[in-house]
Amino acid sequence: MYDEYLAVRAPRRLRVRASLQMANTRLPARSFVLVMGCVLVGGIAVARGADLIAVAQWLSLVAGVGIVLLEGSWWGYSTWAFVRLVAAHLSRPGQLELERPEITLPPETATHALPRRPRWQHEPGGTP
Repeated sequence: MYDEYLAVRAPRRLRVRASLQMANTRLPARSFVLVMGCVLVGGIAVARGADLIAVAQWLSLVAGVGIVLLEGSWWGYSTWAFVRLVAAHLSRPGQLELERPEITLPPETATHALPRRPRWQHEPGGTP
């Protein structure tokens, strides 16, 4: 029986993500499926008479954006989390804008003597 109180989400670094291994290289499964879908759609479009160069350019753009959105990472956040963070920031009103105070502070006075150079650096005949 499944109990909600015993369920714990695995930490981000321990989550297992689906991947494929091809030629001793691991590929993320979502990116692989996305690119293979683009290849399939492009093949069907070219077989139906579309321009090969135009189809390749558009599908390369779609695959690139899709891979960035699915697999990208920005400052430790996934791309989707980063997009949500930026959208939440931009949707907030400008309530966090700071106003510069009109205050003039007096210059600080030193309460201790400035550090001196060792004697051997400024006295002739001093030994290092």
